[in-house]
Amino acid sequence: MTMKFFDINSPLNKLLTNIADLMLVNFLFILFSLPIVTFGASLTAMNHVTLQMSEGKQLSIFKSFFESFKENFKQATGLWAIVFGMNAVFFAWYIVIENMIDTNIASILRAFLYVFIVIFSMILIYLFYLQAKFENTIGETIKNAFLMSIRHLFTTLLSLVIIGGTVIAIMFYPRVTGYGLLLVLGGFSLVSYGISFLMKRVFRHYIQT
Repeated sequence: MTMKFFDINSPLNKLLTNIADLMLVNFLFILFSLPIVTFGASLTAMNHVTLQMSEGKQLSIFKSFFESFKENFKQATGLWAIVFGMNAVFFAWYIVIENMIDTNIASILRAFLYVFIVIFSMILIYLFYLQAKFENTIGETIKNAFLMSIRHLFTTLLSLVIIGGTVIAIMFYPRVTGYGLLLVLGGFSLVSYGISFLMKRVFRHYIQT
């Protein structure tokens, strides 16, 4: 029984291997995100690895991450520039609203802002997973992310809950994440890995077999 328990194909060994892999890809993601401008390519590479892991593929974490980072660098960086720009627009919009004298107009504009932020967040859920999985133009990737976010609303909402719950835990319950330690060790890749299982089911509808 003891030998089987520690067998290379045992559930325990697979679990420990997955944990080690997630810690490694999390380290690579943080390291390659530090220049900020490379965040999109790093996020795409992490999603690429976790998608493969969710499919049960045997892979070299280093090789898979670096290949995806290199292949998607230009387009993922373009997507990240758009995302960064949109966040800047939302922030500027918020500042303008908060300094408006007419409260009625401010309330209307604030409502529109929240709607756009929700739609934008829904698109973001899919954006860098699509970049990691499919070859498309930036425009097509954004369009497909928008359409998928609506067509697969349950997956979209569940993903938002996972990400939102993580953000809330970090901001309001720092002890849960060991004051950021768990995020550094494997938190980002764990979230990516969890959502990868949802994305895997969605992408099956669009992959020809």
